[in-house]
Order: sequence, then C-alpha cells, then structure tokens
Amino acid sequence: MPRSLAVLLLLAAVFPTVAAQPISFGSAGDPMEQPRTLVGAPTLVAAAHAGPAHLNEAWRAAGAVTLEGQTGAWSFALGGGLHLSTSGLYDPETDETYDIARLLRYVRHDPNPSLPVYARIGPTTNVSLGRGHLVRSFRTTTSIDERTVGAEFAFRNTYATFGAFTGDVRMNGVIGMFAEVAPVRGSASPLMSSLRLGAGIVHSLADTLGGSPSPTALQFEVSADLLQYGEFSITPFASYAEFLHYGRSVGGGVDMGSENLIGAALVNLRLGLFFSGDGFVPGYFSPFYSVSNGADRIVTADSFFDADKLSSDLAGTPLGDVTGGVDLLAEIELLAFRSFEISYHFRRHYGDQRLSDFSFRLASRPRFLDGLRIEFGMERQGLGSFFTLFTGLKDQNALLFNVDYPLAGSAHLSIRSRYGYRRLPDAGDGTGRYIVQRRFEPLIGFRYRF
Repeated sequence: MPRSLAVLLLLAAVFPTVAAQPISFGSAGDPMEQPRTLVGAPTLVAAAHAGPAHLNEAWRAAGAVTLEGQTGAWSFALGGGLHLSTSGLYDPETDETYDIARLLRYVRHDPNPSLPVYARIGPTTNVSLGRGHLVRSFRTTTSIDERTVGAEFAFRNTYATFGAFTGDVRMNGVIGMFAEVAPVRGSASPLMSSLRLGAGIVHSLADTLGGSPSPTALQFEVSADLLQYGEFSITPFASYAEFLHYGRSVGGGVDMGSENLIGAALVNLRLGLFFSGDGFVPGYFSPFYSVSNGADRIVTADSFFDADKLSSDLAGTPLGDVTGGVDLLAEIELLAFRSFEISYHFRRHYGDQRLSDFSFRLASRPRFLDGLRIEFGMERQGLGSFFTLFTGLKDQNALLFNVDYPLAGSAHLSIRSRYGYRRLPDAGDGTGRYIVQRRFEPLIGFRYRF
C-alpha cells in the first residue's frame, strides 16, 4: 500500500464515527465495480476472450483475460489483452515495464460497520471534489494505453466527510483532497444543524512548458438544507475557487434529492451558476485533463491527416489563455441498488470562447442475469451552445460502449468499443501530443465462476 494512502487511512481516526454513512466519492458507487453484497462466501471469476479488433485503422487479432474476486469488503479486478497484426504486437501494450501495472483494474475496500472507509487503487475513472468547481469526473483512462494507476480514499460520518486522490501513485500527476465538516451539528435549528463548510486543494505535480507554473488551486464551499422532508432535501450551496497563478471564480446553486433514498439509491438534481475571471474555467481537472493540460495537447485531426495543413494545430484552450465568462450548470445523478447508474452533466459557457462541456453515462449490471454488463459513456468538451451536442464527434470527445453478455453454458460475449486518444511520437519540443483513436473489439470466449 502506498505510504500516502496509509497516512490517509490514519486520518479516519481523527473524527468520531457514529454510524456508517453512504459515501459518494470517486468510483465508490460505480456499479461496474461495486460489490453486490459485503457478506457471503468469497467469489472468483475468470474469463478469456479472443477475436478480431479494429485498432489504429487496421484489423488485428486480439486476446484478453480477466480475473475478478471478492471477499467481504475487499474486491479486485485484473485484466489485459494483446493485439497482433502482420507487423507484430501492438507496441503500446508491451513497450515498457509499467504495462504490467496497467493490468490492475482496481483493488478496493468498501465501507462496512467495522471499517467505514472507502479506499481504491487502480486507474482513476471518475473523481470529483465537492461540487466540481475544480475537479469534475477526473480520470486517467481517456488515453487507455497511457493510463496510470492512482489511489482514492474517503470516509464519512455524522460530523465530517473527507476524500483524497492521486492520479498516479508514483506522485507525478494530479493530487487533491476535500474536507467538509458540520460545525454546529445537533443545533436546535434544522438549518444550522445541516450547515456544512468545505475546503479543498488540488495540485498538478507534472511538468509544464514554457515556464508556466503548475496548476495549484483552492476551493471553499458552504451549504445548508433549506428544506428537508424525510430523506429528501433541498440544499443551496455557494462556492469559491482560485488558481494561485491564474484566475478565480465564484458561484452557487442548489442540490435537490436524497443521498440514501429508501436505503438503496442516491438521486440528485443540481443547478448552478458560476462567474469566472480570466484564467479560470469550472471543472478544469476534467476527463480530458490527462491529454490536454500544461504539457500535453490534442492534435486536431484535420491538420494531422491533411498534408496541406499544419500538423501542429492543437485543440482546446490552455488555462492561461482562458477569458472570463458565465457558466450555467445542470446535473442529474442516479445510483440505485448497487447495479444501476445514470448521470448527466451540461455546463453552458457564455463568453468569447467555446468552453462548454457535456457528460453522460449509463451503466447497468442487472441482478437477474449473472455476467450481463452494459456501459455507455460520452464526454464532450469545447462546445458552444447545447445544440452543438448534435454535431459530429470532433477533436475533444470521448466515447465508450461496452457489453458483456452470457451465452449458453460458460460461453461469453465481450464487446469493447472506445473513441479516445493515443499518444503520438515525441516531436522533440517537450509537448506530449495526442490524436483521436477508435477501437472496436467484438470478442467471444468463456467465463467461469469459482
């Protein structure tokens, strides 16, 4: 276990624990990972698949193996594959020792009465801090070949909530934490009793170009329940965030929903409005940050594939070049019964630049058919109005569609489809460049439960 994660585990003892509280941080509620139950006999599931794969505009032969297991609150998943063509193996899967670490999908601990904390080691797939003013759905898997193994930790009780993450356990990526406390819990006033104060910090340990300072940012939040009826509440919030060497932003909004509806579901509708100055964009540490940041950029497909255009044309707007504006936020999230998730996010930016972004995810692992999994996700950035969602996919987009389907007996179908990014060879100027990559892998094999 990384030393940093061990230190975070010790922090859980600082706050008294009255009862286990539902935790919503990182991948804690992901139905593709979350154990169905924390009790019962240990389980182990192994699978092997093979078939064709379309990768980097060429068909290849592909093979993949996975191993998943659970005992009590602990669970894990390992998996990897190889792609072979007439020119040999696909290089990014075998060109460095770190590819062995990439076989780890996750090792996680889920909250239980004896240890009410969440901890996970594996590639980061969905981390937000607070209400996402700085960090929203951050991940290191947008370029699947370059994914890094990170760590997440969170705990919660009646008085406090704490969450922390690093995108790379080697401590050369993004790190951040967020803490929230209820200073007057137990007050006779329901409004004051529900008052929560939060603060967070985010820092990028990666190098930047041209002497630009690495992003370091602070965030502060305050919220309280204006109305509460059973498990349902209406909670206004206010937020302030600032990059130490760039810009700042202030905003607010309202959450409406329940964190533990009928003891089995989280449902929330969030509306927000943010006013930002130059050098600030809400949710800057986003799903695209790992491929578009101070040292890495996305190459526009038109310039890369057209010899008459400059291959150095880059998509996106660097943080230092962002001009201020107003952002309107709408989010919907539903997590139910450890087996279903649907989430929607749209942030409409009003300003001189195309800085709006959009996210949608649908994931299901139904209980009625063991081995069935369906996952669809879309991320878009660099948008204008809402109607630009209906234009074709361009340079700042990520798309994921996965299906696992049990056939007769132990036979099993696995379809993996991804619209993401691959890293281009070093151009010699220190900038990491990425280009759109399409993958399609319809594989068939066998799945065994032990």
